Amino acid sequence: MTNTMKVLVYSGCVVLLLNQSVSYLFAQTSSSNPLIEVENNTRIFETFSVTGLISSLTVDKELANSSSSTSNDNLFSSPVDYIEAGNWSLNVVDEKIRTFDVNFTMVHPDGSDWHYHEIGNFQSDPDVPVLLENDGTTFEGTTDIGEDGMDKWFDVQTSVSISDLNTITIFLDPVDTENHFNSQPIYGIVTSSVDVNGNPIFRSKI
Repeated sequence: MTNTMKVLVYSGCVVLLLNQSVSYLFAQTSSSNPLIEVENNTRIFETFSVTGLISSLTVDKELANSSSSTSNDNLFSSPVDYIEAGNWSLNVVDEKIRTFDVNFTMVHPDGSDWHYHEIGNFQSDPDVPVLLENDGTTFEGTTDIGEDGMDKWFDVQTSVSISDLNTITIFLDPVDTENHFNSQPIYGIVTSSVDVNGNPIFRSKI
């Protein structure tokens, strides 16, 4: 074999190896890359998980607007009707919500009427993508709500907003829930947000 042929064979092998390496790296990047890069370096995630805590109050609007709520500063005249505390989680894969679960306790400030709610079976329009951006995400659909382990309300219109990956606001339709939550949203905080590889997405503000 002449030197020229040897050079050509060697060059062909190098090109083949480079092509295979590029293809492999592209496949690896495509399968593990959880975000879309858009202008102004904004990151948009298609697959992500967010979890947090429920920490909310339901206010008695009549008591809050009455003079008695300010004239007697004690527990029983407080405009707070219920204290709500628990946890929640959201899992999105390829722009589709796989699970959205909320579990929390409701109890009066004086300790009475303690009960537990479970929100799950979230259903939404499959044609509407759910994406996580720098300023958070919003989505709507229906959920089923249980009370103390028993089914309570079905197909409840539900709106959810996660703001700056710091807070969550959950609004449950008052008609669908017999106004159990007094036409007020349920609030919470974000404690963890990770991408498809388990890496933190954005650090929550302190």
